[in-house]
Amino acid sequence: MYKLQGLILYRKWGRAIIDVRAKIPSFFITGCRGKSHLLDFASDEDALDNRVVSVRSHTCGELRLRHVSETVSLCGWVHRLRLSKFLILRDKYGLVQVFLSPDIAKGPSPPVESVVHVVGTVAARPSKDTNKDLPTGQIEVVATKIDVLNLASPNLPFGFNDENVNEYLRLSHRYLDLRSAVLQRNLKFRSDFLLRTRQFLCHSCGFIEVETPYLFRRTPGGAREFIAPTAFPGLFYSLPQSPQQFKQLLMVGGVDRYMQIARCFRDEPSRADRQPEFTQLDLELSFCSADDVITLIEKLLCFLWPLVGEASNAPLLRTPFPRISYSDALSYYGTDKPDSRFDFTFCSPTADGTIGFRTPGICVSVLDSVDWTNIVRVVLSITGVRLSYFEVSPGCGDHSTLVESLGADPGETIVFVQGSSEKELKALGLARTHLAAALDSKGVPIYQPGFHFLWVHDFPLFERTETGTWESVHHPFTAPTPETLDFIYTDPGKVIGQHYDLVCNGQEIGGGSIRIHDGSLQEYVLSTILGEDTKSMDYFIKALKSGAPPHGGIALGLDRLFAILLNAKTIRDVIAFPKVADGKDLMCGAPATVSDEDLAHYKLAITK
Repeated sequence: MYKLQGLILYRKWGRAIIDVRAKIPSFFITGCRGKSHLLDFASDEDALDNRVVSVRSHTCGELRLRHVSETVSLCGWVHRLRLSKFLILRDKYGLVQVFLSPDIAKGPSPPVESVVHVVGTVAARPSKDTNKDLPTGQIEVVATKIDVLNLASPNLPFGFNDENVNEYLRLSHRYLDLRSAVLQRNLKFRSDFLLRTRQFLCHSCGFIEVETPYLFRRTPGGAREFIAPTAFPGLFYSLPQSPQQFKQLLMVGGVDRYMQIARCFRDEPSRADRQPEFTQLDLELSFCSADDVITLIEKLLCFLWPLVGEASNAPLLRTPFPRISYSDALSYYGTDKPDSRFDFTFCSPTADGTIGFRTPGICVSVLDSVDWTNIVRVVLSITGVRLSYFEVSPGCGDHSTLVESLGADPGETIVFVQGSSEKELKALGLARTHLAAALDSKGVPIYQPGFHFLWVHDFPLFERTETGTWESVHHPFTAPTPETLDFIYTDPGKVIGQHYDLVCNGQEIGGGSIRIHDGSLQEYVLSTILGEDTKSMDYFIKALKSGAPPHGGIALGLDRLFAILLNAKTIRDVIAFPKVADGKDLMCGAPATVSDEDLAHYKLAITK
């Protein structure tokens, strides 16, 4: 029998029986060999104890002068060897200098990145030898014993401190890349962010976390989905783009408030801000309005913001976030995800249909003809619209109306296009963002610092395809606004959806809507407007007709959000094992071929 922190633990049949004699503040773990370990979460300090279930007594980053004369046991990687008598030991938590006595130093030195176990005594460094740049710089560990736990290859493709390593090489050896301080910080931030998100939603707001299936069936509309074969000939699962239908079915089932850190899949080419598999914070609420969902997300971000401030020195987050309609976003910024860190807003169309924006006079001195030519070329190649620009001078002749409309001063540059349709607006919006990026690359402080959130709302519910059919602007489950509901039966192009997007620094990081909860209306949208065969959705429509409450929700793209908050170059820097632009995993070689035996099992054949 063992007595430990108010618990009496009896050894019986290789496991522990807990007899509660006092309030239990701890989590008890029984080891596989009968060793019992107590993880006490009574305080923050205890919660951060990294020595539990470990052969080490301390981590490399925690030793200070108060530990002098203590015998310590450390584990980590050989970061550097210095002067044949010093070893810099590294783990996730920091660096510490280890002094090697002549007896220990006379043996062969382990290669850098080898894993070692060091036992020694903490000693104060002489004042002349302290390292002010290192938290452990006032002490060193005088080693009495060093065990090499694993020798590293002397020819690793890159080292811990190598800065200019090709990204493809880093991704091919991601297990080495993960040792970097930046990726360690990013993964820790990600973990802390998700933990606090669960605390806020589940403990403070009444949400419950529900895991939804990964093996599903095709969803009408949206992105192309990955398919998974089954042992039933001709039958396939689809990997879900999102848990959209499941979370709505949970509302029908009376769950009321659902959340999930959901893995989602889209069979589309990767980009700097997109992966074929990604993570989103998925929420759904019954009996809510769009304002309720928007307010919830703002409160969540405010709750999380101290964590963001620690990671990126972010300024105070101010709520409520600005809101702008889709129509105004397009009219003033030429995009449905405006970057509000800089101005360059468009003027109203002139009498001849010209629209444009003015830029500061510094553009003339900073940007040369090559820069302007590149911007014009990019806009033309993507949109088919030719961009024009001129420097404002006292006699602008034909452009005087545009100059007056924008209130431009001599020396400023006006960028404009002929026409004011959606096509021209989007072309000018593309020019706006490329011009700002060009100025930023030249060292012009064009962007206001910090994180600029805003909501975009009142999107059209449907838009025409190139073939003239209707498709959903977002997805087919978004409810129309009450004011435009009647148009759904007469002119779908005039229907406004109860949709809202969250944008930060010009990137969409989330989208949600109030859903259609009327089964007959949902069936009409799918079959009559979108031309979908509703047989595959019969279960969903039946569910809505079974007493579905009004409901709505949102999903935040966490990978993209983390990349923005941590100022990462791409979302690959905030994901442990990302794919490259074409969706391949360079480290393990996925996707890969399968054997003829596997193909035969699934009744599949490869055609060339």
